Amino acid sequence: MKGCSRRMSRFDHVALLALVTAESSPDIRASSLIPFISDKILIVVLPVAVYWFFSLIFQACDDNGWLSKYKLHTPEEFLKRNRIRKRDVIQGVLIQHVLQVVVGIGLAYFEPDEIVNEQQNIVTWVQRIQLGKEYLPSLFAITGIDLLSLAEKVNLPAQCASAVGFAGWQVAVAKTIYYVLIPAFQYALAAFFVDSWQYGIHWCMHKNRWLYRTFHYRHHQLYVPYAFGALYNHPLEGFVQDTIGSLLAFRVAQLSIRQGIYFFTFATLKTVDDHSGFLLPWDPLQLFTDNNALYHDIHHQSWGMKTNFSQPFFSFWDRVFGTIWKGSDTGIRYERGRQLAKQAHVLEIEGVANGSSE
Repeated sequence: MKGCSRRMSRFDHVALLALVTAESSPDIRASSLIPFISDKILIVVLPVAVYWFFSLIFQACDDNGWLSKYKLHTPEEFLKRNRIRKRDVIQGVLIQHVLQVVVGIGLAYFEPDEIVNEQQNIVTWVQRIQLGKEYLPSLFAITGIDLLSLAEKVNLPAQCASAVGFAGWQVAVAKTIYYVLIPAFQYALAAFFVDSWQYGIHWCMHKNRWLYRTFHYRHHQLYVPYAFGALYNHPLEGFVQDTIGSLLAFRVAQLSIRQGIYFFTFATLKTVDDHSGFLLPWDPLQLFTDNNALYHDIHHQSWGMKTNFSQPFFSFWDRVFGTIWKGSDTGIRYERGRQLAKQAHVLEIEGVANGSSE
């Protein structure tokens, strides 16, 4: 009992000191991730910068033949199958990014500065844990378990089982909840919302002929996707699906601006990676989920266009609604496309040669 009392006294003193310090410490403005750029601006411009930076990396790989053995399509397919010039794609993406930045900065102007007091928040969770611990004996009693008697059998005094003060483990648990569990839940909720929002809109675009021809067909002019074309959409479709969807996910998941920077930058990188046309075996973005470059590339093929609507994170909704690609001849179909493009390219060269010889 004395050992328990000594532990209670020591931890109570530390917890009381933390509580007084936290409650007396003023709220502070969240510091910027990059000193000379406000986080409210960074959340808008960083995803755009990441989009073009990594698109350039994939383009360099394409131009120089690097990692060519991991390409899903051949250069001949790129030349013969796509129905839109690359410069037109870049122009279309720039229009969407300008719209995205204007809306984002406009909303950021009215967004209040974030105020944080991490110490106070942790102490609040310690208090919640303490409150929950006090009710544990009564809660277990409902199931017929005498928690206090159980504590005595393992040589833990009953007072320690039911009335230990703010112990070190409670502070550790509170920090784990605040720094790990809550953010993990927020990110998971945001990802689930984005996937749900985009699946619904994407599915409708394919099921309604007018919507497809008027809006979504533009994106499917790329039968051979590449990184720059990830966000090549009709401006209205891009605004509703990407900009509005992201804003709603931000609100629903109650992300902080800093969390929004991380989440939207990661989502952008994932989207670029999925459209890159490279199936890299060591790419972490293609390992943590089956919704990878091949998964989305199948959707861009004429034979897979009615499947694999899910993007950008998981394949959950495709599995729920049975729209996931289930063909066992995927490799054969890809090889057939390569051969047809190669033959068409050879015929074109021969035609040019014959024309010039005449």
